[in-house]
Amino acid sequence: MTPTEATQRGLTSPPHPQLIAKMDELVRRGMARVITDDSLGYYSISFVKEKRQKGRWRLLNDLRNLNRYVVPHRTKLHGLSSANRLITPMARMITLDVTDGYYNGFRDSQRAFVAWMRPHMETLRQAARAQVRSILQTIRATKLPINLLKCNLTPLHEVTYLGFLLNSRSMTVKVPTAKARTIEKQIKKTLRNHWRGTLKARLYLRRLQIRQTQALRGSSWRLDPYMTLDLQCITELQWWLDRLRCSRRQPLRPPITHTLTVLATDASRIALAAALISHPDVPTYTRTTTHRERRAPIHLAELKAAKEGRSSSPPGPILGERHNRPPSPLASCPMVQQGRATIGQPPTPPIPGCHHPFTPICSLTPELGMDWGAALRQAEQKANVPEGVGTRFRIHHNTYRQYAGAWAALRAFAQNTQIPPTLPRHRPTSEILNHTVALYAAHLTKKGASQSQLTHASAAVRHYTATLSATPDDIRAWAARRMNRDRPSIPRNDTVPSIHDLLDIAIRIPAHNRIELRDRTIALFLLFTHARQSDITGIYRHHATFRVGHLPLDAPSWARGPSRAAPMLTRLGYIPDYKHRSNHHVYVDVRYHLPKRAAAQGLRYGNWVRLLEQPFSPSTCPVYHLARYLTATKALDIDAVPLPNHEHEEFRARPLFVSEGRQHHELKESTIGGIIRRRVIQYIYGRKFTPHITRACSASYKIAYGVPRDTVKMIGNWTTDEAFNKHYLRVTYPPVHHARLTDALYHDWAIARAHQLYTTQKLTTTSSQ
Repeated sequence: MTPTEATQRGLTSPPHPQLIAKMDELVRRGMARVITDDSLGYYSISFVKEKRQKGRWRLLNDLRNLNRYVVPHRTKLHGLSSANRLITPMARMITLDVTDGYYNGFRDSQRAFVAWMRPHMETLRQAARAQVRSILQTIRATKLPINLLKCNLTPLHEVTYLGFLLNSRSMTVKVPTAKARTIEKQIKKTLRNHWRGTLKARLYLRRLQIRQTQALRGSSWRLDPYMTLDLQCITELQWWLDRLRCSRRQPLRPPITHTLTVLATDASRIALAAALISHPDVPTYTRTTTHRERRAPIHLAELKAAKEGRSSSPPGPILGERHNRPPSPLASCPMVQQGRATIGQPPTPPIPGCHHPFTPICSLTPELGMDWGAALRQAEQKANVPEGVGTRFRIHHNTYRQYAGAWAALRAFAQNTQIPPTLPRHRPTSEILNHTVALYAAHLTKKGASQSQLTHASAAVRHYTATLSATPDDIRAWAARRMNRDRPSIPRNDTVPSIHDLLDIAIRIPAHNRIELRDRTIALFLLFTHARQSDITGIYRHHATFRVGHLPLDAPSWARGPSRAAPMLTRLGYIPDYKHRSNHHVYVDVRYHLPKRAAAQGLRYGNWVRLLEQPFSPSTCPVYHLARYLTATKALDIDAVPLPNHEHEEFRARPLFVSEGRQHHELKESTIGGIIRRRVIQYIYGRKFTPHITRACSASYKIAYGVPRDTVKMIGNWTTDEAFNKHYLRVTYPPVHHARLTDALYHDWAIARAHQLYTTQKLTTTSSQ
């Protein structure tokens, strides 16, 4: 890295001593050289990062600029499959680890490293077969640099290789328990925050790394962006989580000693081909690729060639042969030779009499061929579940209908899908159903369907498998759930506090700094909009969720007055065309981004909620306090958040309410709950309430003051009367009669006008006494 580039990037601190030591080591080994002149070249940033072992450092080079001009040459390294071919029953094994393998014996590519290691490993294998004690002597003779701290030179039946435990006694491969628990913890953490997953998850999943790279590119390569996982990534993570839970020990496949059919396959960007080598006439299968297949990776085309060639071959075990192994008859096939292929050549018809019989997935388990209700009743009879505590008595009838429809869609998919080789046969029904759901998820992803279909199908399978393995404790829990459904308990908060007391507490919050002004604004916003605390976290300073304007309004005489928010919003650029007129009122429209419900129901935003400025009561006006807060936070460096949108492409927006610290992030739901508890709820005397009581209090008092019920439900995003009446609507006796509020034009004006009349009435009563 040159000094000029370091100055441009703002790196003025001296280099780390370990970085200088690593550079000197590369020069000493001949992997780098010191440039003394001002010759041209590619300069890259280098830095060091501490390893897990304290005191040890790893050298990292930022070669993104150089990689634009480098042609990649790919080489397949040996993995777990190579160990599978070498292990024999009851064999004793050792493991070797090369010290700085990529700095010994090669300098150009991975291909040179593989070629350099091959004769060493072959010599060691011959010595191990002859005599175990001569291994160390052979290592010294070959001058192979070995890291003894990471080697296991004692012949054992179980060794660790590439993070897996290989056992030659049971011929199985197993994920270590500690590693599996760590992976499960990381997967659960990522799935729990799947709508806003962080980049710090140490999961080396290809789909997840693609999303991480996209998030990094969209944030100008900052190290703390957020990413949104797609349905395919969530499905793969859930598959790994279920796989790690069900079984961690898998059998090693024995080597194939003889085959009945040999299938050779080859693929290019424009054609697929397959041939039966063992057939006397060597019949072939060829076809051209579609435009969509040409944009896909080449390895997918090779897999598709093998699958289609298998479907055109007679039943029996098949040994796949790659085109870079012994020469096959496909080498002369004109459809495969790139640059000389005939695009318009029709594909060869399938081989007569060689069609593979179609076997659907539903043939593995008869439950998939039944209706969901019939399958549940059969499972309940097998598990001796009483009649009154069945699934149809525990869940809502609408939910039951959705799960039954999802089971029918899963059944149709299983009836029209061939049994894949990865689906286990002669396994428990629950494991077959889980694999079917995973295949169904991939099918929905390919179709571009919503996640609700997969969610309902997974829930239907989960209820069925839970019924199959029902225990007495489960039956007792189901009986209690049935009783709670038939006789629901009384809600904890059977009443709500007075909204006027809450408003008096909110306006007494001091506003001398940004934190106090933010807390007062949030309290007033919740009391006038009866929003959830999580809804506030979904408001951003973007026209998709936040709009400011002004409109002419024939307001009553008590509501007229000068606007205090208009000058501040004009200076901020929200209403540049505002003219100071007595009949113009400033309004703020907000709607909440719904990341949790977006994937399940296809929704992105809630309903628009309009707040009108209150010139008659600036102390309780949320629009005026929002203008003050926007002015106070105008100069802050607020971290933007990427948001997906159906109307626009993905954009970045800054949150409306931010934290106060070294970095200004969006507020969390728990932080807003703490603000309401600390600033408002603790000053209510007589009863203890939760911070969520502001939603029920505001909705109940608006209805008591004459605001239409449908308007209140629309503002609060309530979709059913059942939840609204049970948890939020409370009978209240307001101190101001609703007939005095008929000229209050908006829902928030009704609360503000009632509070103004209530305050005047209270002051009059106090002065008369």
